[in-house]
Amino acid sequence: MTPPRVLVLGGGIAGLAAAWECHRRGVPTVVLEAQPRAGGLIRTDIAGPYVLDAGPDAFLVTKPGAIGLCRELGIDSQLIGMKTPRGAYVLRDDELHALPEGGAFGIATRLGPFLRSTLLSTGGKCRVAVEPLVPCRRGTTDESAGSFFRRRFGVEAASWIAQPLLGGIHAGDLDRLSASSVFPQLVDLERRGRSVLLGLRRHAARPSAGGAFRSFPSGMATLTGAMVAQLPPGTVRLGTLIT
Repeated sequence: MTPPRVLVLGGGIAGLAAAWECHRRGVPTVVLEAQPRAGGLIRTDIAGPYVLDAGPDAFLVTKPGAIGLCRELGIDSQLIGMKTPRGAYVLRDDELHALPEGGAFGIATRLGPFLRSTLLSTGGKCRVAVEPLVPCRRGTTDESAGSFFRRRFGVEAASWIAQPLLGGIHAGDLDRLSASSVFPQLVDLERRGRSVLLGLRRHAARPSAGGAFRSFPSGMATLTGAMVAQLPPGTVRLGTLIT
């Protein structure tokens, strides 16, 4: 029987990760990339002493797959902690409103900044505050990230916090993204029969060493470059158009 072969279209992070997984399983794979470089949206430019990431500049440590991939590639020792971003703003009704400080996944874990925030109406804040009273969802079927956030925190928080922040990070509509993929920790908190809000507040009281983000001294292209270098020669074919 002829062994299977895999053709991957696109040499971005998703395509390279797929090719790497095939390689680990001993499946012959070819990656076709139209551009003269691999990495897709991940691109790092070096300008003198400065490292400039043109796309993503870090990843969340809460994503175990990313840390695991770095270990497989042998580059986990190069990981460095990143400072937490100092602020993010959302444009609502032609005005910029700061996201409440001290949040996780867009959910405020500190009462003061949340109450002072002008992003949500009083009704929207009250809806978030009663999240501990919302019954836990039963069943094992997957749920969209948008549905999860609306059900737990209300329509206003989903529209003006979750979608701009998480939708921007994942470059998509939260109603078309899996909650288990976007924020598995929140889904797990609910499955354990706990309040998501209170669970995040307890976790925020125990900050992890190095912060919530990781990157590399030479930029995020370290990750994609390591995959290209360690895949078998000829796996990644650049400048190849598919018509």
